[in-house]
Amino acid sequence: MTTEACRGSTVLTLDVFAGEMGLRAARAVVRAHLEGRGVDRDRMDDSLLVAGELLGNALVHGRSAAGYAVLHMVCAADEVRITVTDFGPGMRMDDIGPVGSPREDSRIGGFGIPLVRTLCSHVEWKSSETGTCVEAVVNLDPARAVAPESLPLALLGLCPDDAAWLSAEGDPPGGEGE
Repeated sequence: MTTEACRGSTVLTLDVFAGEMGLRAARAVVRAHLEGRGVDRDRMDDSLLVAGELLGNALVHGRSAAGYAVLHMVCAADEVRITVTDFGPGMRMDDIGPVGSPREDSRIGGFGIPLVRTLCSHVEWKSSETGTCVEAVVNLDPARAVAPESLPLALLGLCPDDAAWLSAEGDPPGGEGE
């Protein structure tokens, strides 16, 4: 791990190894870095979610023989720029299944990339036979940030009939209050 200051920004570079412990440790380091920069809670949550999704995708789907991915994060006054690189055989965007598509492990998937695209002002994929690099930008300016109500309901695991509880107090459908 390296951390440095660069023209008012801070730069964090972290090698993240496959496995739950690698992801947990990476989230903890990213959280501490953002807290140290004074990033507000909502933007920190967005940044953690984006970093976690990109790292998870790189480590699970990247098929890297190296067994790790690299997180590079630049935290500036107005944005957090998150770049994740894996060392797998590369991928094509056409190979990504739609939201809710079955995965090899029998779970439902396809939520991560649409979620990243929703939370970020900029997302760019570069892929070759030597790996994939994804760069995503989370705006720190609350006026330019994504409002929670703009997240697609499918990404929240809700159907439109369940949406009313999002703005109401109390338990969600199927929760303790029913």
